[in-house]
Amino acid sequence: MSAFLCSAAICVLLPFGLISSAQSQELPKKIRGYKVHSEILTLRNEPRSKGQPFVVVGQPSVIDISISGVSLAVTAELSSAGYEGRVDMLSFRDFTINGLPVEVRDLNIPFNIEKTGSTVLPGPATVFLPTSKVLRAAWSEVTNSKDEWDIRGRIFVFGKFKKFGFNFKRVVPVDVQLRIKNPLSGN
Repeated sequence: MSAFLCSAAICVLLPFGLISSAQSQELPKKIRGYKVHSEILTLRNEPRSKGQPFVVVGQPSVIDISISGVSLAVTAELSSAGYEGRVDMLSFRDFTINGLPVEVRDLNIPFNIEKTGSTVLPGPATVFLPTSKVLRAAWSEVTNSKDEWDIRGRIFVFGKFKKFGFNFKRVVPVDVQLRIKNPLSGN
């Protein structure tokens, strides 16, 4: 009887072990010819922890309103968390604002980052909300307005970074977990 229970437990738990192994292998070895950095960094705007990147997000501003949707420009200043090099481009994936999916266009303006201090992005990130999502967001804002917005997603940082005096062409995955003041609130 106990052998049967043990076998049943293994059959039930084995798929979960395979799922967690598969999740840790979700990134390919290369993206657009850049070797993928093995560690995923997390970008926050909460109190800093040593060695973690930190960001200050500017107030979003509307740059275009059309039949297809609304485009917002967002500036940012970030710390490099000990990395130094030249960023070729930033690619944004799976971004949400308060759980609502949004599109963030790639930032194709190269810039340098220093090992210490902070860097202001050379241009704003452009966030696009299709009309259907604008209506959902407006309804959510009217019925359940929040003091802060929760922003989540992943940025792929493509560039050449220095380590031990050598330059390496890498793409660094950075998970984003930010909270910003609601730009639509009157406060």
